[in-house]
Amino acid sequence: RAMLQQLMSGTYEAIYFAIEFDSFDPARNLDFWLSSGAFHIWRPGQTIPATPWEASLDKLMTEQSTTLDPQRRRQLFADAQRVLRDHEPVVVFAAPKVKIATSARVSGVSPSLLAPLTQAVIYAILAMSLDIILGYTGLASLGHAAYLGLGAYSVGILATKYGAPFWVTLVVGILIATAVAAIFGLVALRATGVYFLMITLALGMVVWGLAHRWVSLTQGDNGISGVPRPELGLPWSFNKGIAFYYLAFIAFLLAFLILRTIVRSPFGQTLVGIRESESRMRTLGYHVWLHKYLGFVIAGGVGGFAGVFWAYYNGFVSPADLEL
Repeated sequence: RAMLQQLMSGTYEAIYFAIEFDSFDPARNLDFWLSSGAFHIWRPGQTIPATPWEASLDKLMTEQSTTLDPQRRRQLFADAQRVLRDHEPVVVFAAPKVKIATSARVSGVSPSLLAPLTQAVIYAILAMSLDIILGYTGLASLGHAAYLGLGAYSVGILATKYGAPFWVTLVVGILIATAVAAIFGLVALRATGVYFLMITLALGMVVWGLAHRWVSLTQGDNGISGVPRPELGLPWSFNKGIAFYYLAFIAFLLAFLILRTIVRSPFGQTLVGIRESESRMRTLGYHVWLHKYLGFVIAGGVGGFAGVFWAYYNGFVSPADLEL
């Protein structure tokens, strides 16, 4: 509280941070906390009041640190965890003229549902891209998350280091994922069955290794943080959770329509025929390898498309994104 009081002695335009039991991402979760009511707003110069639950938490932690009974210590620690989970306070500093919007409340969508809904539509794009090679072509790949990671890292690097706008990062992310898929396809499609499976796994681990070791570009295990939400010149901000959800949902619909057109085309029907019987399609005069290769490349490009929105949603990219 003394540290907070020191911060409050100055004038801040819109400085906020939070205390939560596990973790807190202010860029993604601020709207939720503001709409939930479990927060406090103080102006510069005001005294930060104590809250009753803080006193009970201090009492629990003090007793937990002094008691010698292991069972009692575990019980006190569990009680302290429960107190933190029940309150999870958010401290918001704001200058007198700053207005903080609570878009999650206005939207009509429960804030607790907004995060999983946004993640679901982005994962759905990735799943649809994998379905091109797995469901329609019959090629099981264990390295498909590499393309999501390539799209995400493209956004992280371009947006944070060069301030690239959304459309540039979108195009570059898709192109890099497509180019890497084109190279990987030349290697992986030389094998079939379990050998194809293991090669795709190895190629995915190559991308993970680069993200992990190329520290000067990817920041290694620390990842790339501070990825800003996209700015499209529209009258609303995508910093609000509901606005970004709609953007991700539009991306999902676009990917769905494109892939639906592909799989219903003669090319898509050829992929189904290859899945059922490669030898029959080859006898009928179809270039089996080329069709499989094009499907592989398309899937990689759409995976990169999902990665672009994944990076903008999280505001953070790390090698963990390549381990999906």
